[in-house]
Amino acid sequence: MSLSEQLNNFKRNLTEKELTVEFKKLAETFLYGGYINVNGHYHIYIRTVEFYYHEENGNIKDPIVYHRNNNRDVDGKVPYFPPMMLHAHNSGYDITFEDEANQVRSSALIRGYEIYDVKEKHLWCWEIDSETKRGHFVARKPDEVNISKKVFNTQCTYLKVFLNGFMMNGNSVVTWEDVPSLKNIDISQKTRQGVFKYTNNDIRYKDGKNKCERLWAFMRKEDLKYK
Repeated sequence: MSLSEQLNNFKRNLTEKELTVEFKKLAETFLYGGYINVNGHYHIYIRTVEFYYHEENGNIKDPIVYHRNNNRDVDGKVPYFPPMMLHAHNSGYDITFEDEANQVRSSALIRGYEIYDVKEKHLWCWEIDSETKRGHFVARKPDEVNISKKVFNTQCTYLKVFLNGFMMNGNSVVTWEDVPSLKNIDISQKTRQGVFKYTNNDIRYKDGKNKCERLWAFMRKEDLKYK
């Protein structure tokens, strides 16, 4: 099943335990079932994906969700995104799969990723300059990447370097490409980065000490053969 079909048919009205199981199924596709094709120039392979899920009128609340009614940035209601929409915000890029009929906000945050330059046949790896201490993308051939120069990037807000600058002519140049499973699936599961518990289901009442215990982050453990 394609990613688009999975997101369009995602089950609602589940328990939190059931949701976690469904997120793991989705994670297998996000991490192993394809890549983001940027104008035929870059292929972005998702390494770590975090899921966010908020029911406007249901029992499962996830106040940290950016795109929801009466959120921290907008006082009032916001329209629902269709499945497969890229949503840029202060923490990076989401791939959305919201549901207006059930009033659910749900998305997958790209937390870690690899960028393969199709034309130049190299990876863009984020590295810190030893002298300036500033980070920047460096071109590395896949066989040049070793344990000290990891292949994947976790600077998710800097995806804008590769996902900006497209014309508004109605023709999408950023697409998801479904491919057969890229390797044997080997995924780790953990809590989401920087997400804390909340009281009163409100972003203003963040605990600040105790992390949210939902295991909604999934990471692919190995590198891929990029193409």
